[in-house]
Amino acid sequence: MKVILFFVFSIVFTNHAISQTTSLVMVSESGDYIGQGQTYDLNESNGTFTPYVNNDGSVRIAYNGDAGYFSVTVGPKDAQSLIIGPYPNATRYPFNSPTTPGFNASGFGRGCNTSESSFDVLDVEFDTNNELLTLVVDFEQHCGDLNDPALTGTLMFNSMGAPYPPIPDDDSDTIANTIDNCILIPNLNQADVDLDGIGDACDDHFTDTNFVLDSEVGDYIGQGEYQEFYLIDGHITASKNYDNGVTVQFEGRDSWTLSFAAPGDAVLSPGIYNNATRFPFQEVTEPGLSVSGAGRGCNTLDGSFEVTKIVFDNNDEVQEFAASFEQHCTNSSNPALYGLVNFNRDPIDLIFVDDFE
Repeated sequence: MKVILFFVFSIVFTNHAISQTTSLVMVSESGDYIGQGQTYDLNESNGTFTPYVNNDGSVRIAYNGDAGYFSVTVGPKDAQSLIIGPYPNATRYPFNSPTTPGFNASGFGRGCNTSESSFDVLDVEFDTNNELLTLVVDFEQHCGDLNDPALTGTLMFNSMGAPYPPIPDDDSDTIANTIDNCILIPNLNQADVDLDGIGDACDDHFTDTNFVLDSEVGDYIGQGEYQEFYLIDGHITASKNYDNGVTVQFEGRDSWTLSFAAPGDAVLSPGIYNNATRFPFQEVTEPGLSVSGAGRGCNTLDGSFEVTKIVFDNNDEVQEFAASFEQHCTNSSNPALYGLVNFNRDPIDLIFVDDFE
């Protein structure tokens, strides 16, 4: 009897191991550039799959077979570890903002220039050396934006299939850890007043860190658009530049740099600075100003700015900064780019200003 039982167990165990699935099934809507409106069933009978775990926490599975070469990359935000859960609002990896997920499905000689995507990690497991053991992902990708045709699919790597593990929800508020802005404290409403990506329920200090661009029609830098950038959109940092001024940098879907400097390399202080020219090429008697980003910058410029708050610590690190500006590429007769920038602005200052406005 013992021999028979052991024999049966061995058969069941062997069949279960064999049932592991590695495949990539995709359905392309008519007009989708990547899939060209076709359906694909890529599996180990017609190709090989190779996993790659990147230093930023993303995972790429590459297929090479009869249909050609294709790869799918999924990445969490801020170089976190990939875990089970939904990942909405993903953009093209590796050009996604560090504060949003990244995704890229490309191959057969085709890739998106930009994309809007979402994906759900149904199962994922790594070994102690961070090698990928298992991955299951449902995804939807639109080259361009969500109004464009979709490529949908399911990627399975060494998967036993359903049932999949439960979605982590550490505070039991029905919001998955992957999208919860306050993982350890229940906050079903996900309120985030200062838009810094930290839910109000666990945000112990409100600060105002953001910048606004208001571009006139014909302005080269802002392209005639009104744009707002907060910490949920990307990383915003500020540092003292080599002209004793302040440079604010944004790293998101695009990169932006805003630099301000007083005349004569003087330490920047609160006040109005007129007749500014392009930083860092301004004359010693002129203030320096430069707002550039998304691959665009002025060759020369005329502008002005007002610093309303600036605080350095003993190590010359920028603690607080607030300024408004007006910039014209080439000269003041050209369309303007107006803007406001705040970095760690004191919320008390913000309340007073809003009251008086």
